[in-house]
Amino acid sequence: MQKEKNKFPKFLKRYFWDTDFSLLDRQKNQKYIIERILDWGDEQGIEWLFQTYSSQEIKAVVLTSRELFKKSINFWGIILELGEKWRKEALAKRQNKIWNY
Repeated sequence: MQKEKNKFPKFLKRYFWDTDFSLLDRQKNQKYIIERILDWGDEQGIEWLFQTYSSQEIKAVVLTSRELFKKSINFWGIILELGEKWRKEALAKRQNKIWNY
């Protein structure tokens, strides 16, 4: 029963090219899965994401992620109605700095 619950559709494998897809766990790897699909997902992937995780879970990842691309922060900040002030602050934090020396 647990294995079936944790089974992923085959079309998602393309988003996890650098990961052993068979070892992904929906709960343990929730943040990673959400980040990856928000950054790289197409319509099918995004639809699966919103059917699998709640809006609150997805929003929490967007609010706390340090891995999302700037374009994803901007886009999902608008879609999830996180506010202009939050988006500007989040994007400002993500300046393209290599090192802080």
